[in-house]
Amino acid sequence: MGPIARSLIAKANRNELDPCRVLLLSATLTTFQISQLRKIFEDCSPVRLVAANKFRPEPEIWVAQPCGPDERTKRLIEALKHLPRPLLVYVTRPDKANELKEELHNRGFLRSDVFSGKTVGEDRRVILTQLRGDNGSTELDIVIATSAFGLGVDFEELRCVIHACIPETVGRWYQEISRAGRDGYASTAMWLPAIGDMDEAMSLGVRYLTPPVAMKHWEAMRGSRVLRDGRYYIDL
Repeated sequence: MGPIARSLIAKANRNELDPCRVLLLSATLTTFQISQLRKIFEDCSPVRLVAANKFRPEPEIWVAQPCGPDERTKRLIEALKHLPRPLLVYVTRPDKANELKEELHNRGFLRSDVFSGKTVGEDRRVILTQLRGDNGSTELDIVIATSAFGLGVDFEELRCVIHACIPETVGRWYQEISRAGRDGYASTAMWLPAIGDMDEAMSLGVRYLTPPVAMKHWEAMRGSRVLRDGRYYIDL
């Protein structure tokens, strides 16, 4: 992105136009990342850091001892009878989300639906509309979600987040429980692990490319190069 920004600014200057400004936006930049961005973009224009950090009430966190999958489901059903709504129930895989939705409907929790990586664009819009009550009243109390819930989702009034799984990283867990209580009011987070969840979580961890696989990818990208206006473009 740095070279692209510099080329746009240079082109504007050559044509006596106002150069573009570059905004780097993130909620999770570390000190190291900020210093790296300064190095990359400092010759575009002076770099100014604008931070809007804000303290808000931490969620009340409840963690259960690991148990069998069937016992976990019983605990979840009991918890759903008492926890504040609207709420999220996180699971790891889309098929588990669909199974849990069927179980909840059989138990009388009819105002529930699934939001996963397999939920297509229009269905996502409908679920968020029903959850937020954009049409005048809410139609959903419970959303069973995978980590796909959160990408581009803006909803401040979630009261509770339940993890019926073990997230593959602490960072994912902390980010997801922070989706509750964004309006500044009290919120709750509950963690219901089951035996076998750890193996599933470890299978989703970060994996590194081996040299042969990395070389294969590199050769494929290199072979797709197109030279245009003095710059190579690569099909990623």
